[in-house]
Amino acid sequence: MSKQKTLQDSFKAAASNLLMLSDLDFENPPKDDDSEETLVAYQEWCGAYAGTTELYQRGDLFVVYAEDGEHEYQDAGSALQGSGISLETEATVSIWIDPELVQE
Repeated sequence: MSKQKTLQDSFKAAASNLLMLSDLDFENPPKDDDSEETLVAYQEWCGAYAGTTELYQRGDLFVVYAEDGEHEYQDAGSALQGSGISLETEATVSIWIDPELVQE
């Protein structure tokens, strides 16, 4: 396979991934039917500490997945505060919190 063909395939794959990302609806995130967890909040950072923190509801528990591991909370307010998802900084790229979560 030629180097040009390999590069073309790589660009096509990257473009396909970007299209898939552009189809995401952060106001109504998809629910994974194979899981008992539902995404209810999300924050993404850039810079030296780039990464994401995600908050899922699992039954009556709220589970935060962050770079330092998995953390469980008994209520949404504690999970949002403990994870820092609701705090916007200069490094914040995006924050999404399910409106229904805020109303609880």
